Amino acid sequence: MVGSPTAVDAGGTLIATASVIDGNGGDVNCTVGSTSSHGYNFVNDGTCHLNTSTDITSGDPSLGSVANNGGATKTALPATGSLLIDKVPTGSCTVSTDQRGVTRPQGTACDIGAVEVAVNSGGGGSGGGTAPPAAPVSANPSLTG
Repeated sequence: MVGSPTAVDAGGTLIATASVIDGNGGDVNCTVGSTSSHGYNFVNDGTCHLNTSTDITSGDPSLGSVANNGGATKTALPATGSLLIDKVPTGSCTVSTDQRGVTRPQGTACDIGAVEVAVNSGGGGSGGGTAPPAAPVSANPSLTG
């Protein structure tokens, strides 16, 4: 979730794993009944109460603007050197591809958030590259009857 400011009003339980909750320079202002962090989250204030030893609760995630970075939906791509890059150990990566279909991990570990920074060349996940455009999907429907 990225916005300015961001309001998370779940009323129930917020469960987060390797997620980014960022107010884009403003406060997040979580209003939830309870939280459960499964680790490796970024949130820029304490209102979400995500505070396991692997959560990052301050700093600048260095996210770009929401844009077409490949894939079917727009995303906010972490900039080179972002504190989100290569933070989730490979054994703790819970999904094998990012929101755009890019394979995780690209570097030595998975990135926090919906976007895995694609490695341009030479290894390491801090290359700042975008994913290639998603392959078009084609269908050949046949109607009978």
